[in-house]
Amino acid sequence: MRLALVLPHFVLISTIGTVAGTGLVWLNHYWSLTARIHQTILSILGIGFTWQLFVLGFLG
Repeated sequence: MRLALVLPHFVLISTIGTVAGTGLVWLNHYWSLTARIHQTILSILGIGFTWQLFVLGFLG
């Protein structure tokens, strides 16, 4: 059960890293346009999932 309570915080940390990485990718044009759009979509999905965890009371 302890592992299940730690997972939302892991998701939060992963989302922060993904959003930061997406910003760097767009600023420095590291990847192709398609890969950058894909990474942006993943970041948006991560933000949405983290928001749902917060609304449901698993974070904060």
